[in-house]
Amino acid sequence: MIFAVAGSGKTTRIVSALDLERRFLLITYTDSNLLNLRSKIIKRFGFFPANIVLNSYFTFLHVFCYKPFLQMRMRSKGINFDQPPQWSLRLKRTADAFYVDGHHRLYHNRIATLLD
Repeated sequence: MIFAVAGSGKTTRIVSALDLERRFLLITYTDSNLLNLRSKIIKRFGFFPANIVLNSYFTFLHVFCYKPFLQMRMRSKGINFDQPPQWSLRLKRTADAFYVDGHHRLYHNRIATLLD
């Protein structure tokens, strides 16, 4: 995990540490950094290597953490990136409706809480 200010060389350091031998999982919070990392990886190798997985934070939570354990029970159908309605704050944290919208999509900002 790397914490540093913008422009400090985090992306350059990460991409230079990648190779074609080991497996890598890269997780980034913003979509813009996801695209930036992807283009720099392709620039380095000439293609996107199969041994590297690049995900956004919410995709990582959904695919690697939520789906294997809760997908079948909750039967959700993707992620909702809108803010949950104010009234939902009155719901108990044990209620499925706190975490999913009317179309059975998970509220992106509540996935980590659900997993906890």
